[in-house]
Amino acid sequence: MIAKNVSFSKEIRNPRLVKAVLDQHIELGVVQDADRLDAIGALGIGRTFLFNGAKTPSNTITEPIALFQEKVDRLESMMKTEIGRTMAHDRIERLRIFRQWWDDEYEVVE
Repeated sequence: MIAKNVSFSKEIRNPRLVKAVLDQHIELGVVQDADRLDAIGALGIGRTFLFNGAKTPSNTITEPIALFQEKVDRLESMMKTEIGRTMAHDRIERLRIFRQWWDDEYEVVE
C-alpha cells in the first residue's frame, strides 16, 4: 500500500486518497519524504536530466528546468515530517541557487 502511494504525481492527482492511506500507514510519510528529498538532491538533479534525455530525446536541455521549478514551488509544503521539511528547505535553497546559475549561464548561450 505504501509503495503504491508514494509518488509525487499520485498525491497531486488524488490528495484525499493519499491522505487516507497516510492516516492508516504513517510510515508512508517517511517514505514520501525520503523519495522527495532524493529528487531534490544533487543526484536527483542529475537523474532528471538523464531521464528526460532518455525518455524524450527531442526535448531540449531546458525541459528539466521546468520540473525543478515545480519541485521548488511545491515540495517543501508537501513534506510530512519535521526533519523532512527542514532538509527540504535546505535542498530547495540549493535548487534556487542552481536555477539562478542556470539562468545566468543560459542567458549568455542564447
